Amino acid sequence: MMKKNWIITFFIFFSASIAAADEIEQAFSGSAPQEVVESTRQLIQSDINRTRAIDVTRAMLQNRFKAQQILKAHKVMMSAYQQGVPLEPIISKAFEGMSKQVQPENIVRAMERVQARYASAYRQARRLTDQKTHLNQMGHIIAAGMSAGMNEKSIEMIVHELQQRSREMKTDQRIALALETFKTARDMARLGVSSPQTVSVVNTALQHQFSAPQMQAMRDSFLKDSRTTVSQRLAKNYAIAIQQGKSFGGSDSGQIDTTGKSEGSSGDGGPGGGGGSDDPGGPGDPGDSGGRGGPGGNH
Repeated sequence: MMKKNWIITFFIFFSASIAAADEIEQAFSGSAPQEVVESTRQLIQSDINRTRAIDVTRAMLQNRFKAQQILKAHKVMMSAYQQGVPLEPIISKAFEGMSKQVQPENIVRAMERVQARYASAYRQARRLTDQKTHLNQMGHIIAAGMSAGMNEKSIEMIVHELQQRSREMKTDQRIALALETFKTARDMARLGVSSPQTVSVVNTALQHQFSAPQMQAMRDSFLKDSRTTVSQRLAKNYAIAIQQGKSFGGSDSGQIDTTGKSEGSSGDGGPGGGGGSDDPGGPGDPGDSGGRGGPGGNH
């Protein structure tokens, strides 16, 4: 009886495998090299979304990717999955590049950069939370900040300060503060504030016991003031104002000095500029979507 059940189970599994193989081969209309079919099957068997894995692979075949380039793209996706970071930004990067008719090798390199950025962002976020929903929120915000020009060292410094600031906080307060802090860092980077100066502002705020609502109020104020003042200079003035007791969103009604008269203007970029990027935007490079065009709201 046991042997019979084992045989039935084997044939069910075997039949399912054949059906899956047929589905993958049919999806590619017989145009995919066998190694690409097998690699796609491995992605799906690893629990990567079947539809997205097939769709992006089919698009690569249609855009004349070489087999080795597709296999490398699959490897990037598998690495992201194994690291517990989202695949959608990586897949979206591939589709973005193909829609712009970017060279396949440059698309694969851009996918690698996005994967590395999200791996770094989620690694830092895990130092603050292990709750999946909060981890995903924080990871995406940190990754957006890195896309806008924040470097990993700066992110580490902010995480360290958050850990110090939130030791005695309840979980919901701690998460709220972290999210608002990284939204502020992200938006400042998008406006062209350098990583060191961004760290200076948000960490000074944390050292002066800013709450999540105060951090949000500071961000809103900064975005408003940046319309009339060079962002890099404005950041310096904000750090000084916080040191002098400006707290935002509370009872104080003091104004930030946006004139910059006490600050030298050398080294300040143009207003509304942008931070650095790991996508240089050179010939054939799809660049980074959602990069440095503006703060993109307070979501």
